[in-house]
Amino acid sequence: MLTLIMSFGILALSLLLRLAHKLRLTLPLLYAVLVPTIFRSWYLTHPALSAYLFCALLAVVVASWLVSLWRIVSDAIEDRTANSAAIERFAVRVRQARANGESVVSTEGLW
Repeated sequence: MLTLIMSFGILALSLLLRLAHKLRLTLPLLYAVLVPTIFRSWYLTHPALSAYLFCALLAVVVASWLVSLWRIVSDAIEDRTANSAAIERFAVRVRQARANGESVVSTEGLW
């Protein structure tokens, strides 16, 4: 029974560490674990500074999330704009083909 509980504990810890890695929270997590244990005397003498450092690490993480979100949104807007331009170029080619009496429209160079 103890082996089963330990296995589930290790599995849960593994999942939490993977989640922390995916969310880019590895450095704040390491800081939160190591500073109060290894640097305990410094941590107890400078509580405000240690809290500010932890908040700064979290702010860097949030900033990286915002940069990633900005890149995703700008790429989506760029793709939509490129698709709209390609659709418009294709519509112009279709109109030109109809005006010339052609039944085949070239799709080269649209994307």
